[in-house]
Amino acid sequence: MSPEDCTRSATVGRMASAVRRHDVDWARSYALLLLISYHVLCSFQPWAHKLAIPQNAELLEGPFKGAWVLNIWRIPFLFLVSGMSLRLAMNHRGIGELLRGRSVRILFPLLFGWAVVWPFTMYWSQGHFGRDMAYMPGPGHLWFLQNIYLYTMMYLGLARLIGERWRTSVDRINLVVRQRPYGLYLSVIPLMAEAWIVNPGIFSFYVDPRHGYPLGFVCFSLGYLFAWLGVDFWNAVRKLRHGTTAVVVGVFSLTGVGIVPPTNPFIAFLSTMCMLALLGHGAHRLNRPSPLLSYLTGAVFPVYIVHFPLQFVGAFFILRLELPVVVKFLFLLASTLVTSFALYEVLLRRLGWGRLLFGMPRFDRVGRFLPITA
Repeated sequence: MSPEDCTRSATVGRMASAVRRHDVDWARSYALLLLISYHVLCSFQPWAHKLAIPQNAELLEGPFKGAWVLNIWRIPFLFLVSGMSLRLAMNHRGIGELLRGRSVRILFPLLFGWAVVWPFTMYWSQGHFGRDMAYMPGPGHLWFLQNIYLYTMMYLGLARLIGERWRTSVDRINLVVRQRPYGLYLSVIPLMAEAWIVNPGIFSFYVDPRHGYPLGFVCFSLGYLFAWLGVDFWNAVRKLRHGTTAVVVGVFSLTGVGIVPPTNPFIAFLSTMCMLALLGHGAHRLNRPSPLLSYLTGAVFPVYIVHFPLQFVGAFFILRLELPVVVKFLFLLASTLVTSFALYEVLLRRLGWGRLLFGMPRFDRVGRFLPITA
């Protein structure tokens, strides 16, 4: 590799990474909306009561068996996109500014969730199961914010310590990816290694810190590296999108008929391929602004924060109705989404300083946005 190649790769990568990636915004929004749908489906599973989730008498296990297709990548993808977002933000914001901004955007909602959102959620859970009322603080469905904040502080600390001294190594990877896009398939190795070394009982049980923290760190790191590679990564993953999709469909088919046993390293391989396929199709079709994307980018995080207590409130009433189980599920899903977005539209986005509790920029006294680093 010549010095000219390294310089060219670095210049192109920096120019591309300075541009906002609308497909990354779409990916974050879709990941959180899928989590909401998954949480609603949990109310119709036989183990829901073990997680204090209101449980319907009649179960709906068939769709959940197919939901493992989503489970193996939905949380890893959220960590990966978070790593991407941090690296993209570092191209036009200082480390100190990012440190302050990320602390506000993550810690305020996390602490508010511990003290208010989850106890309120548990109040309705206790009412559903007829248990004694008790104040139960905890992270609840916001547990992953703890992971993301830890990874963010680690990478900001490393960036302050070593600066751009890793730039040469990244430039070398850039050149390889540009010349041999199939080299991206090597990114399956870190996640497979985590699954093999940690060997969790259930790969998708990410809330277990023994598995969730190392897996999240691997995915966050991959996202950080992918975003640092810039245009060469996005060109490569776009070129590979049909191949990665074919691998995913083929492997899912072999797993579904029992030809390939779904061991944890194998599931990690499939999870990484799913994420590469999603990034490839997103880079090809979704890297453009739209009014819907602008709305979702601001709405989806506060909607996610409030959806769980609103789901529990809805379940308290809906699960008591004499309706077919599929109708109950659709009714509960629709009521959760409608009430969550309505609460955001009517109240949350107009709170002023209270917006910080839901991870949003604040207003000044005349109602204008005062952005904080995100």
